Amino acid sequence: MSEARALLTNTAALGISKVIERASTVLLTILVARKFGAAALGVYAAAMVVLNLVALTAEMGSNAYLVREIARDKSQTSRYLTHITVIVATLSVLVMIIAFGMVNHLGYSPELTRAIYMVLFAVFPAAMRVVLEAVFVAYQRVTFIAYCSAIGGVTLIALSVVLMALGYGIVTLITAVGVEQIAITVASFLFIRGFLCPIHWEFQISTAIRILSEIKAFTGFSLLTGLLSRPEILILSAVRSVSEVGYYAAALRVVDLWQLVPQTYMVNLYPLLARFHGHIKFDLIRDKSIQYLVAFSLPVAAATVVLARPIVQVLYGTTFSPSIPLMRLLAANIPLVSLWTALWRILAARDAAGTVLQAQVLAMIVRLLAGTALIIIWGTIGAAVIVPIAQFLVDGLLLAAARRRGTEIRIVQLSWRFALATGLMSLSTVPLVPHFRLWLLIPLSGIVYIVATIAVGAFSTEDLDLVRRMSRKESLMGSSSA
Repeated sequence: MSEARALLTNTAALGISKVIERASTVLLTILVARKFGAAALGVYAAAMVVLNLVALTAEMGSNAYLVREIARDKSQTSRYLTHITVIVATLSVLVMIIAFGMVNHLGYSPELTRAIYMVLFAVFPAAMRVVLEAVFVAYQRVTFIAYCSAIGGVTLIALSVVLMALGYGIVTLITAVGVEQIAITVASFLFIRGFLCPIHWEFQISTAIRILSEIKAFTGFSLLTGLLSRPEILILSAVRSVSEVGYYAAALRVVDLWQLVPQTYMVNLYPLLARFHGHIKFDLIRDKSIQYLVAFSLPVAAATVVLARPIVQVLYGTTFSPSIPLMRLLAANIPLVSLWTALWRILAARDAAGTVLQAQVLAMIVRLLAGTALIIIWGTIGAAVIVPIAQFLVDGLLLAAARRRGTEIRIVQLSWRFALATGLMSLSTVPLVPHFRLWLLIPLSGIVYIVATIAVGAFSTEDLDLVRRMSRKESLMGSSSA
């Protein structure tokens, strides 16, 4: 299979897995919001943020590290996987003990405290799920991730529906998340052993120490990614009511749903970036990736702003109207995160993970300090404002770092035509919102955007030729003579 077809197939497969994962999570969010209300949704959202943060701490960035190392030498898969599993298990126990000791001192409500205690038992399987995904990505067999996500999604929804039907509350409902993580982890191990490579459980202290030394830059990045992912929810939980957390989480869940496309695409492209480091193809892959991410993210962000009211009313009902302005503010983060998914991998592929870590540290400090102040003053509005501001700072720092390394990323040149097409789409859609239902507004906006991109010449003949070559199973970035 050519690189083009492999990238397309793996992106589609990983996209399906993420859709299944996000769809099950969004469905559960809607069920919780409609059955229990904003307060219960706030408890659920805060508990999930804690799980994500603690699991990323235990996972310590091994996902990106494994993708890079296994893509270079697949014969070392078992060796890396067994050592990292032992390391992650040890760290999971340690962070669980620390988290159990800290929860009572964070000022959370009794219900949220119980929910966090419950979710901490899912730390190890949640961390291993992320670790095992790296093996599928490195082997370019991400269809197995889709299978595992389907298993987890069905488990989560089925168990949640049963628990709600039996009359259990939100704290008990969180146990379904732990069962989901266990199911996915077990299925992943079985798929790896059965279809990719045998796993020999051998452990050497010297090898573990070497891996820990090599992975430290990725470890800091993983932890900071967890801290930067949703610190506003934790701050809101401490200084505001859980109902406000629920309104914010409802808006955030919709905005986050759209980010799976750039994340999926760049996860699959990262092995190619690592492989072509120093090659002439690297620059072309980099520019085309950013261009396609911009082409997707700008119209999605604009449509989210324009259609925020009908989206909230359809998904959550009229009682969640406070989520509408929050969704519009958070939508600005969609193109910024899309750009970030490309920038940090571009730098990491060029052995500049330390630079990415430094940018994340600075952004984390700004986001936590400024975010806390804004949340205390403006509540959920402050939380929604600081998110795109912090992401803009990270992107700017990464662009500057790339420039210092001799890489000039032409953001304006790559994106201005798509920005113009997005503006035309928005202007055409706004007058239609009061007169049409959401299910019709979405495809109408999409059609207008496609027509606008053609009118302004957003896609070049080179882009169209790339699509034709991909369909003929030719090379991703040209012939071997390129």
